[in-house]
Amino acid sequence: MPSSSYQKIDTVDKDYRTPLHHACAEGHLEIVKVLLEKGANIGARTKDGVTPLHLACLNGHLEVVKFLLEKGVNIRVVDKDGSTLLHDACSNGHLEVVKLLLKNKAKIDAVNNYDSTPLHVACFNGHLEVVKFLLEKGANVHVVDNDGRTPLHDTCSKGHLEVVKLLLQKGAKIDAVDEYRHTPLHFVCITGHLEVVKLLLEKGTNIHAVNGYHRTPLHYACQNGHFEVAELLLKKRAEVNAKTEDGSTPLHFACQRGHLEISKLLLKNRANMRAKNLL
Repeated sequence: MPSSSYQKIDTVDKDYRTPLHHACAEGHLEIVKVLLEKGANIGARTKDGVTPLHLACLNGHLEVVKFLLEKGVNIRVVDKDGSTLLHDACSNGHLEVVKLLLKNKAKIDAVNNYDSTPLHVACFNGHLEVVKFLLEKGANVHVVDNDGRTPLHDTCSKGHLEVVKLLLQKGAKIDAVDEYRHTPLHFVCITGHLEVVKLLLEKGTNIHAVNGYHRTPLHYACQNGHFEVAELLLKKRAEVNAKTEDGSTPLHFACQRGHLEISKLLLKNRANMRAKNLL
């Protein structure tokens, strides 16, 4: 390499990624070594504050992560959103990288700018083995983000049944409420994951829970067109004529959204077709 090229070793692309960022993102260890030997900036940041090590962790390149840590990179470095290396490894389920980071004293309950922990991220993305490992290492199952959501809220919203089972086994509060008083059951009725709804009901969740808008899980199942979920809730004696703060019933919501079969189901279960709201 001509000496005049040394100055360009940290040239950035439109996202402010250097060649080292790209090599780490793709897991090319030998290229990483060469770039560092030639003076590449190991702590270079993109416009989002992402370092080469962030990308290696995000994409699960264990040997690159090992090498960069041996070079003394700060394991607690964060990007623009406050996400740590552990957040990144957990988000994509890279268990061996997670193990390595924790072995090197990464903070297990570190929070990003949204107060989400690595456990939140792993649960949201459904990475069961990573969740197991974090809990074994002492991650807080009751931790809340800046919306008051627990890892159970997050994993229920995405329908990750096995993760839900694990969190409940580890003592997660089944009726924890977020800032707007949503329970995990509210969340899963919004997204319609029937098997998770079944599990929560079997475990004793409050089917009549109301959030800050006085909406029940049945309101959300009907609003979003989840027939089987609505059918199950009614079978388990959800209140068919429950009213929101403006007087809307599940039937109002189903009709507003044009969900014919759910409207029929509600009427079959004695929904009041004459109920009036304030709208």
